[in-house]
Amino acid sequence: MSVFAKNYYVDPSSSGSNQGTLTDPWKSIADVPEYVNYFQPGDSVFFKRGQQYLGPLSINSSGSSLAPIVFMPYGSGNAPVFQYNLANNTEPMIYNRVIIRLYQANYVVIDGFELKDASMPETDHSITANVGYGVYTYNCSHNIIKNLTITKLGAGVGLDGGNDNTVSYCNISNLRMIINTPDVAWDDFGANGIIVKGSNNTISHNQIKECWGLSYDYQMDGGAIEMYGAISNNKILYNTASENLGFMEFGSGSGGQALNNVIGYNLLVNNGHVFWINTEGTYGLDVQNIQFYNNNVVETHAPRLADVKNLIGISRTPTVPNVLTMKNNIFWINTSSNITDPVAQPFNGQQLVHQDNLFHMGGGSFGYSLDASEQTLNTAISLFTDIISSNDPTLWNYNLQPASAAINIGQITGIDKDFFGQSVPFGGAPDAGIAENVSIILPLQILSCNGYRNTNANTIEWETNEDKADHFEIERSNGTANNFKSIAKITPKTNTGSTTINYRYVDNEVTDEVQYYRIKAVESGTSAFYSKIITIRNSSSAGNMSVSPNPARNYVYVKSPGNDFLNKEMVLVNMAGIILKREKLNETSNQIKLNVSMLPQGAYVIKLTDYKTGDHQSTIFTK
Repeated sequence: MSVFAKNYYVDPSSSGSNQGTLTDPWKSIADVPEYVNYFQPGDSVFFKRGQQYLGPLSINSSGSSLAPIVFMPYGSGNAPVFQYNLANNTEPMIYNRVIIRLYQANYVVIDGFELKDASMPETDHSITANVGYGVYTYNCSHNIIKNLTITKLGAGVGLDGGNDNTVSYCNISNLRMIINTPDVAWDDFGANGIIVKGSNNTISHNQIKECWGLSYDYQMDGGAIEMYGAISNNKILYNTASENLGFMEFGSGSGGQALNNVIGYNLLVNNGHVFWINTEGTYGLDVQNIQFYNNNVVETHAPRLADVKNLIGISRTPTVPNVLTMKNNIFWINTSSNITDPVAQPFNGQQLVHQDNLFHMGGGSFGYSLDASEQTLNTAISLFTDIISSNDPTLWNYNLQPASAAINIGQITGIDKDFFGQSVPFGGAPDAGIAENVSIILPLQILSCNGYRNTNANTIEWETNEDKADHFEIERSNGTANNFKSIAKITPKTNTGSTTINYRYVDNEVTDEVQYYRIKAVESGTSAFYSKIITIRNSSSAGNMSVSPNPARNYVYVKSPGNDFLNKEMVLVNMAGIILKREKLNETSNQIKLNVSMLPQGAYVIKLTDYKTGDHQSTIFTK
């Protein structure tokens, strides 16, 4: 870590002399220096929230593994909004118009901005974008791009070369074509959420939606993720892609190989097709061992492009084995789409390994013979907890029903968390689909439980699918979570006609700043099981953890209302997510002192977790 790291600030509403300091910040992106290595490892550049900025922002400096250079918001209000300066634009090529550009810059964190073109119509996908990319990196490695909202551009994030980058927790939507020419053949491109042209990158926890545009060459073009060129060992995990012109395309302009790319635990809704793999021609690529594990593929309406008949397509049957391995997936198809082409059958051989997948088909074919481990489901039976409460399948509850055919049928794939962060496997073999069933934590099938504070009372709510319990008991502990006593007995509801049953109890005896509750579920006989512990703080103790002074010098005081450092773990991390300090706490005071004198200047997060209840909170400070 560099002891010379600095904090810089940008605020268009300031009226100072443009020094880049907290009290006298820069006024615009144009004031942020673009010189190579102007910023040093550990430096942070903060942009005032609630403000508008005109780009491009060009970053040509590198941090280090322990001291990245961080670009992020400060203050309160909405995320800073970045737009490309179209009014003073001198760049004729749309693909060169980039809002945030990194050039041979490593160990940089981009966190928490909104990137858009406000002049672009909301719904017209026939017009070409004015701006090419939200974020474009060229030959950059070890960067983190996260928590961005990107809309109405030509592409969301482009990783052009480099490796070991991460794009996570971004919301990318409503994109357009970058090039769309009526007089030049096969040059159209754009409307891609994320473009990957490198190896060992991680694309995770993103929301990618409505990435498509009309095209002279292809009728329509675009898609959630484009894998282009020699790319290997990328991980595409825990994303939600919906209403795009396809989820993923593999191709290249210069040949090469795409090896061992992992696509796991993604929710893919109404994209029309999952893969298009170019194996010959202008964009041909040698693709091997795509690992497609534990995804939910959901199609509830006809594809946007009528020519798309198959969820998985390939330009030519390759001679190499194992182009694609599919395991533990759920295909929930209410349309006539095929899995692969049933006529050409390009995957009915060694090119496709398919095991332990489940298929709910609406009339389409497979294009290959199912493995003995795979099942075609009865279309009248749902695997999932709820698929009827919303017309938007991204809002369905994909947790598995207790008797779901997806439970314990899968294989170990090397991915140890599901879409919702649960450990995999749990209680047996992995489940199929994005959600690992964990309801056996509570043998009486208490599916959820929570509590909250009302004006003069605490309310406890829980949901169960068990109608054969003898009774439930509400237990309460005041002040600490280790002295529970029964305060109420609840008779179970019967013959409700529903697969789940909801309960509520109101406790009017609120006597302590913090009260703990748990639900004791008693079976017929003497067996009893407990829910997780529910923590409720009353209004006098309500509030958030805080750190002062902020910005810090040698020490900070971490404050939390109530006796809130009992049974706690405190973790200090930098903006790259690297843990710098971890400490177990068991103090009755509401304040602790933390030595930060050895930290370089920068931004840091303190996370506080109750290791008995799992409750957590966090706060950020700068130095």
